[in-house]
Amino acid sequence: MTPSKVPDYKTQYDKWDATRMDAEENMNHQARYDKWASTYDEDVKKRNYKSPELVLDFLLELLELEKIPFTPNTPGLRVLDAGCGTGLLGKLMIDAGFSQIDGVDISQKMVDKAQQLGIYQTLLGECDLQKPLPSSLENQYDIIASAGVFTLDMVFPQTLAYLVRTAKPGCVIAIGSSSSWCEKYDFEGFYQKLSRAGYIELLKANLNAPYVANHNSTETLTANYWGFLVKNNNVQIG
Repeated sequence: MTPSKVPDYKTQYDKWDATRMDAEENMNHQARYDKWASTYDEDVKKRNYKSPELVLDFLLELLELEKIPFTPNTPGLRVLDAGCGTGLLGKLMIDAGFSQIDGVDISQKMVDKAQQLGIYQTLLGECDLQKPLPSSLENQYDIIASAGVFTLDMVFPQTLAYLVRTAKPGCVIAIGSSSSWCEKYDFEGFYQKLSRAGYIELLKANLNAPYVANHNSTETLTANYWGFLVKNNNVQIG
């Protein structure tokens, strides 16, 4: 059976404020992170930002599931760090035994910082995860991990579909998403459409886990961590 198309977010979710996610807003994100790159690591450490560590821990849990046939040390395993920033997640993945990691990010300055680590095979800056990724990345990856991307005003849930296109069938996707983002944009509803259409299968979800301390109060913001198995990477949207 041929998987059905997944509706475009602009027509499927009327409650989404698409005007905040247009090209001008995206350029604001790029400029903000370019400016922030030099102090980013120190700043997020002060805020007790835990998403990279938790995404990695969650990914390692997924790789222990019976249906997953590989480990971090599997030869030839290709990994995409989606929204790699300065390389916080990439460094942790190297320490965990992964070796062939590529990274993409909206900010070239952040990618330049990540390049200095010498851990990535390839890096691509000015890569907008709200759009389909370059065709050269399609059907390439065994693992896709993302920390700090699926959060308010950064991307829509449709980014998950674009990541699926870069995956090989059998790929494991592990992402962290702020709980408020999931609620606002009905991420659960979107991934369920992908699942019903035959593209992905939910492996596991950890809900309301730690994310980052709220700089405006003593409150700790929470995140949901999602693990998916890619069954068909030929996602059709529209």
